[in-house]
Amino acid sequence: MRYPHLYTGVLPTSSRSRSSLVPLVRARTVSVTGRATFASAIAGDIDIEVYYSPDGTNIDTQAFGVITLTSVASTEVQASAFIVCPEHGFLQFVIRNKDATNAHSDGKVWYSIQSWDVPENTQSTGSIAKPSTGDL
Repeated sequence: MRYPHLYTGVLPTSSRSRSSLVPLVRARTVSVTGRATFASAIAGDIDIEVYYSPDGTNIDTQAFGVITLTSVASTEVQASAFIVCPEHGFLQFVIRNKDATNAHSDGKVWYSIQSWDVPENTQSTGSIAKPSTGDL
């Protein structure tokens, strides 16, 4: 899959950015990766929260999983997680800046889904980029 970005760019202080729903069709594995370069003044972490919806309408209010990019001053940090999920339904990703004073200006989050009926070396493609939408 090429460049299926959930989030790229500036994440204001104490804010979150929410993706559109990502459909799971005979999903076998889902991975999500986050990367950020922390400035010397950054003190807060970035959380990538994963929410599930069985029908695309009713989204869970508690995260299905959370990946934390732990802030390290003046350092690029990347973390990936493999998500065990049902073969059907929808996922939604929420990126949360936990720093109350500083915006994150260099970040990226992307995902990959491998389905059961897709040849082993082929992955589904798509972009779920969406601007910040505030609270859930």
